[in-house]
Amino acid sequence: DVLRKRLAYLSDAPHWLKCPEAPGLVVSTIHKAKGREFDRVYILDSFKEDADDTEEARVRYVAATRPKKELEVIKSRKLYYKRLPSGRVLSTVAICRNYKTLKFCERLVVGLAGDVDAVDFVDQADPIGLQKYISKKIQPGDALEIRREQDNKYRIYHKDRAVGYLSAAAEKDFWEAVKVTDISRNIPSKLEDVRVSNIVTMTMGCFSENIPLLFRESKLWLGIEITGFAKTLFR
Repeated sequence: DVLRKRLAYLSDAPHWLKCPEAPGLVVSTIHKAKGREFDRVYILDSFKEDADDTEEARVRYVAATRPKKELEVIKSRKLYYKRLPSGRVLSTVAICRNYKTLKFCERLVVGLAGDVDAVDFVDQADPIGLQKYISKKIQPGDALEIRREQDNKYRIYHKDRAVGYLSAAAEKDFWEAVKVTDISRNIPSKLEDVRVSNIVTMTMGCFSENIPLLFRESKLWLGIEITGFAKTLFR
């Protein structure tokens, strides 16, 4: 499991290699694989770039002669982690392009306190319908997708049903996150790998004219909490 999690961060690792049900998978160092053969071999590219290193050349030769049918070298990527002042953690990936090392924000944590706008669960065209949907259709662990809409607000979707918004504080953090990148000068257009962590009862912390009278009087409504090390997608 630990190996597959590490492989998930590689740029071109085959999909089946990351799956828990991958059949016949043998994990070995090159030295331990000496004398053995396999139909298909994948090598993590971590060799030193020293052309004069005879021992390194021998190791490469052993690796290249293990497969019977297919050999593929998987390029690795350097990951960097950063914690923002808010406590949000993000990962950046370094890639080489046109002889330059560039970074981009690949993932960031969502689900910090205040990331979801509590009022927006009832500040909608059909608040009663949304409350019924949350209570009957959403379960902890369900997949979510967060999209940046034309009004530049981040909307949370559950099975293509809009159920809420991220807060302005979360969006501000996203701008802080992209400051570490040389590629994108904009915040993500979409966030994936996000889950429902809990269905919760929201309480009205302050009065708002946008909240329907029913919920202003009760001061209670249903909402969701989210979690995930979200994958960022840029337009």
